[in-house]
Amino acid sequence: MKKFDTADWPSAHSGPPWPPEPPTWEIERAVAQRLRRQYGAVVWYGRRTRRWWAYTGGRLVEGDFPAHLEAGIIQARGWWP
Repeated sequence: MKKFDTADWPSAHSGPPWPPEPPTWEIERAVAQRLRRQYGAVVWYGRRTRRWWAYTGGRLVEGDFPAHLEAGIIQARGWWP
């Protein structure tokens, strides 16, 4: 029976190096601020989930894109266009 050696495993750090500067997230921040001002909701972009989130009307709402989140906020608040 062969003994497993961790040196044979692929490294978790293999692949392209990280960028020298971390992302600034300016676009995500600007979109979240606009939705906060417009609807009074707590809005953020989940960097790990890569989804948009909002807490409004006692509900947690999520969306793939800002437009989907905006529709969810409107629905959660009971507003209809």
